[in-house]
Amino acid sequence: MHTLVREGERLFVLLTSGSLSCSQSIVTRLRKDFELGTGLAAAETMYDAARVVGEQVRRIAAIDGPALEHDDY
Repeated sequence: MHTLVREGERLFVLLTSGSLSCSQSIVTRLRKDFELGTGLAAAETMYDAARVVGEQVRRIAAIDGPALEHDDY
């Protein structure tokens, strides 16, 4: 469970499962963007927030996918 908080403004609770390395990569990218005021920090709706998370999932899949497939994961 991971939390991203802007006191008095927004709170996101992220629950992850599956590959720990992929989950950590995705959460790290989401957290970095959040701290910069982008990504989830700038999402205007929950739909936008879901799209932000999905975009990071796709980015990590593109980066790590070939290596994971090579290892039959």
